[in-house]
Amino acid sequence: MYMQMALLGGDDLMISLVPADVGKPTSRLEKAKVEDGSCYWEKPLYETVKFSQDPKTGKFHEKIYHFIVTKDASRFGDVGVVSIDFASYAEATKISSLSLPLQNANPAAVLHVC
Repeated sequence: MYMQMALLGGDDLMISLVPADVGKPTSRLEKAKVEDGSCYWEKPLYETVKFSQDPKTGKFHEKIYHFIVTKDASRFGDVGVVSIDFASYAEATKISSLSLPLQNANPAAVLHVC
């Protein structure tokens, strides 16, 4: 996972994964330093996601997760947030790569998820 942004060189960033139905972090990526406008996390983040389907339509119920990027562990250090509905990828047969602009990020930042 990596992120591109401007003007935050030297800052340490971390990512917390928050399931919308839980409301608190279930996983965190360790701090990584912003260098030349990019931040890379070497270790992957794994999260087990359980899906449920509508018995009549077979459609997966939404399963939204928020990726909260912070300068430190406190909520006051928020850089931005991006949300993904994993139900959209429940039947994916290939690895997906996403580039998602962070909401509320100033300056603009993009989170690349592979």
